[in-house]
Amino acid sequence: FHALCALAGDDIRVNLEFGEFTQIRSLPAAREFIRTVDHKAAGILVDLMHLNRAGDAFPDLNDQVFSYVQVCDFWQSSKKMAGDAYIEAAVDGRCNLGEGEANRLDIQTVCRAGVDVSLEIRSKALREEFPDPVSRARQIWTTCHRKAFL
Repeated sequence: FHALCALAGDDIRVNLEFGEFTQIRSLPAAREFIRTVDHKAAGILVDLMHLNRAGDAFPDLNDQVFSYVQVCDFWQSSKKMAGDAYIEAAVDGRCNLGEGEANRLDIQTVCRAGVDVSLEIRSKALREEFPDPVSRARQIWTTCHRKAFL
């Protein structure tokens, strides 16, 4: 990871995504890993679903280690899942913002933050309802406007 960060130079951040399906499963473990890497390009990607699954508190996004957030809505039942069941929920069970059980305050905090945000809404239901990826993207974009959550 350090070698990758060195290749990134000064203009690119290399973000670690922690999660149930990786060797680094929690935010505290990710922080420790990045502290050990000790490179200014190293950062942590926060995925709201993985943060919830780990049971970790929502971090202060003003901390320079967080430069990127993946946001989605999800069902709280995913918190109790492990292994393949959790991977299936992460791949097929996410939903548009405001349609699931994610902490609305966390979503609002992300919407107000000055970090880069992506909508990671991988959803079997959306793929089935909108098989065309452009139509699906339009639906997600229409539903998940940042200002709707401020």
